[in-house]
Amino acid sequence: MTPRETGQLLQRTREDKGLTLAEVQAETKIRERYLTALESGNFEIIPGDVYRRGFLRSYANFLGLDAAALLARELLPGSTAPPAAPTEATAPPAVERVSETPSPDSAPPRARRPAHAVPTRRVSPTLIALLVVLLAVVAYYSPRFFYGHRSGGKMPPRVVSKSSPRVARISPTLTMVSDRNGLVTYGVSPGPISVTASFSALCWVSVIADGRAVTPSPGIELSSGSVTWTAQKKLRIRFGYAPGVRLQVNGHNLGTAGTDTVNPVLTFRFLVGG
Repeated sequence: MTPRETGQLLQRTREDKGLTLAEVQAETKIRERYLTALESGNFEIIPGDVYRRGFLRSYANFLGLDAAALLARELLPGSTAPPAAPTEATAPPAVERVSETPSPDSAPPRARRPAHAVPTRRVSPTLIALLVVLLAVVAYYSPRFFYGHRSGGKMPPRVVSKSSPRVARISPTLTMVSDRNGLVTYGVSPGPISVTASFSALCWVSVIADGRAVTPSPGIELSSGSVTWTAQKKLRIRFGYAPGVRLQVNGHNLGTAGTDTVNPVLTFRFLVGG
């Protein structure tokens, strides 16, 4: 698959999900300039092979694509193809065996050195340093890592629980469109949209209203009280600990945002007209 074909797949998947580049940047922390480079197939704009692969992997995972499969069949600019296995014609010759009973007057036998020694490949220290930096960045912006870091390392207890089934049609003016991969979408009719969140536990929140960030990146922390956000056409709210939040949309009570304490991060998207 060429870089151009990979970029078209990324752009088509993003547009099918109804996401803008600004929204993707807010979620993945990848600059919009580099997202555009990935979608247009101009990978050489991104500095360094390590960052190209890291951004491609993060973007593909965010869109729900198989990042490992894309990287396996995508030879990015600046990378090199793996060396071919040696054949019989290029393999080093065997060491010549020396008689085990040398003559008393002769010098100790020495093994013949191979004519073509295979060089040992060494990993560049610079490459190792770049990999460490990339892993640190990914770990820092991971939602679950961010939650644990910001709350003193205390994560919710790992209790396996099953999410309660959701009703597709909440009311004549509110309908759940989809609920998959941590993204819950509701259709609201008529607009505008008004969502009130009541907090009973520590939770970070990121809000985008009509394509513009309402909260500073990467979000704010709330543990009590209620907050209301409004939008004319589209409202996107991401909760770091959904079990600690209760939602009310245009006067309709949705109850607890989530019940899964093992994977507590949930994103809610409200669209006028569905």
